[in-house]
Order: sequence, then C-alpha cells, then structure tokens
Amino acid sequence: EWGVPPMINIDVLIPYLLRLAQITGLNADSLLSLDIDDYVDSHKATSKPCLRYWKERSDGYKEYHLDLFNAELTWLTSSQAESIKVIFEELDQLTGSFRQDIKDDAFKDRLFIYQSDSTKKHGRVSPLLGNKGKNKKALGASLSRFVNKYNLKNDAGDPLTLTISRFRPT
Repeated sequence: EWGVPPMINIDVLIPYLLRLAQITGLNADSLLSLDIDDYVDSHKATSKPCLRYWKERSDGYKEYHLDLFNAELTWLTSSQAESIKVIFEELDQLTGSFRQDIKDDAFKDRLFIYQSDSTKKHGRVSPLLGNKGKNKKALGASLSRFVNKYNLKNDAGDPLTLTISRFRPT
C-alpha cells in the first residue's frame, strides 16, 4: 500500500517481461533464459549495443545487435536500446538484495528471478522459466492477474488472453 512491494514476486516481473518481449520480439524461452549481463553497451567487434541470448530451435547462442548508428538494417532505435538497458538495470536493482545469496550457479545470474510468495515456498528464490510444469502455471496465472488488474479486453470486450508468444509480435 505504500507503493513498495514486500517481495519481488512474479507479478512484479511481468511488466518488465512484456516490455522486453515487445521491444525485442524474442520468444518466451529466449527472454526467460537471459542473464543479468546479457545486455552489452558496446560489443567488442562493432562498438554497438548488443543483447546476447539463447534460441532453442537454432544452433544455440546468438547475439542480437541493437543498432544505434546508421546501418543498412536497423533493428532498433536508440530509444529502444535505451529501454532495454533500463529494464536490465532496474531488474538488477530489484533483485540485487537476494541475488547475492543464491547458491545455485545454474540460475544465480538469470535476469528474471523472483521470490515466492506462496505459503509453502515463501521467500524462496527461483528463476522464472516458463517452459516447465509449475513455473509455466505460475507465469500463466501471473499473466491472468495482470489482465484482470488492468482490465485488459479483446475486441469483443472479453478478458484478453495474454501469452508471451502472442504478445511479442505487437
């Protein structure tokens, strides 16, 4: 009620996840596998901003260049690159207090980590990986809460069905 969330739960991460999907067009798995240091202000080879990510259905590791200068193809404007930088910085600040205590190297550096607010796992830190079992359900439930909170409707006036894969083409 004071505007300060007591825990950084999944619901706090949803706007960041949706904004990053909107800006980059990355799929959910690629977004959720991002690490905190995957945004690079200046790539060694090009001196341009770069977003490193993993794409499951290809040969794996990719770099997504965020062009800020005149080029034959410009993926993003400078304001879009700045938005991505801000997202990474804010998520680092939000999760910094509990990130340092994570013992599991498998997700210590994951960009999207949260504190559980469930009764059984209260306070437990987990990565937000939407592709498996309970985490997928938790992500879906959080997206539904987001739709309800902001009263999002489709063209027919029904509650919007929001998924990362459907949201990202916007």
